[in-house]
Amino acid sequence: MEARSESIGITGTSTAAIYRPKATEREKGPISPTVQALTQLGFAKVEVDTLDLAEMPDRHVFDRAFEWDQELDPEVGRRWRSHAKLVIDESGGLSRLAHSPYVQTPEYNPHDGGKQRVFKPIVDDVLSSRTLQYLISFTTGIARATVPKIFSQRGAAKLGLHMISYRPDAAGPAYASPTWLHKDDEPFVAVILGGLTPNLSGGDNIISPNDGRYRVISEAFKLQEQFEMLLLTNTQSYHAVTPMFSSDGRPARRDVLLITFEELS
Repeated sequence: MEARSESIGITGTSTAAIYRPKATEREKGPISPTVQALTQLGFAKVEVDTLDLAEMPDRHVFDRAFEWDQELDPEVGRRWRSHAKLVIDESGGLSRLAHSPYVQTPEYNPHDGGKQRVFKPIVDDVLSSRTLQYLISFTTGIARATVPKIFSQRGAAKLGLHMISYRPDAAGPAYASPTWLHKDDEPFVAVILGGLTPNLSGGDNIISPNDGRYRVISEAFKLQEQFEMLLLTNTQSYHAVTPMFSSDGRPARRDVLLITFEELS
């Protein structure tokens, strides 16, 4: 399949051009059942065979970025991170906002909420990659259908991009923040697996319905294949990812890309 594209400029702190694939029938296909699951349950898992991998020919850019272009999160948890904020307009055009600290509210993150956390900017060749643009296009289509109020300002929304590499080894585990069941500040979040080493134990996604009051786990599963996704709203359920360990003492890895969606302020 030949990819169809147009280049658009990123304004702000980057001069990178971003590839924008046209929507394909295969891309549109899974949206309805996924939106139904998100509306009813507050989460949905997206399998890799739902995606059009031909639209992501430069996946090696992601692999390299997780390997080399991250900085250690100064908070505990053995996480390496990079971050960017974008605006997506009604036509799918992207502009990069000035780099700034990431702040969560204490209500949603009792561990690190309220802190101004500064992460390394995501590098330009990742922002300009066809792979990232396809993932943004794919998840935006589902977000527009699931939580349309996010795009109430002229069809635009603010995106947060978080590349996170969890790296447990013999010295200790890696874990997320918050460490246990929570909801996110943002109304819609995509958790996309970037990579997983065979010796990574843990890293299971768990779901608890609102009426479970943190005591009932309704779902538990592990993202296994590159670009497999967990999509979340912050309405019907709580979620967490379990701590990660090296099963053999050697360095292990779990890489994820988070794409968060919220209204423009």
